[in-house]
Amino acid sequence: HDAGQPLGVVLERSGEWAIVKQSKSPKLGISVGSALSSINGESCVLLSHKRTIDKLKNWKPPLNLGFRRPPKKSGFLVKLTCRKDGTYNNLKKFYFCLDDGRLVYKDDDQPSRKVRGGLPMKGSAVSLVSPSETGVLCCFRVVCGVTSLDLQGESQEDMMDWAATLY
Repeated sequence: HDAGQPLGVVLERSGEWAIVKQSKSPKLGISVGSALSSINGESCVLLSHKRTIDKLKNWKPPLNLGFRRPPKKSGFLVKLTCRKDGTYNNLKKFYFCLDDGRLVYKDDDQPSRKVRGGLPMKGSAVSLVSPSETGVLCCFRVVCGVTSLDLQGESQEDMMDWAATLY
């Protein structure tokens, strides 16, 4: 990056992390959802958000920032639909894609297909769901605000891989 030129990155707070909200620097590998991980070679991963921002406010040239890219993953999962009485009545397979900090799903893996729904991963929670609750094995739940998705992996390994990646 040229010294003296604005980086074109807007950060926002997510817990104690500084996350890229907007980026005009995709060529530099700074994408939306990336987490600020170092400032001038010093890790800021375990610092409070306030300490990280204080370091940025008091910097002196040169400024070298390190970022961790958000995870990417795609594949088929079964989406469970819960009735008001708490029973699950609909299990439908969709193609899910995690990219740029957002989980979206569509009918299949064709790029031209319209997105059917999704959740932002910022501020979301991921948990495993007991078969006694859903009536099926290998389920996990993604919750963001008042919206949640109950999903089923193809196997226990698949469920754990998705849940860990989304977490």
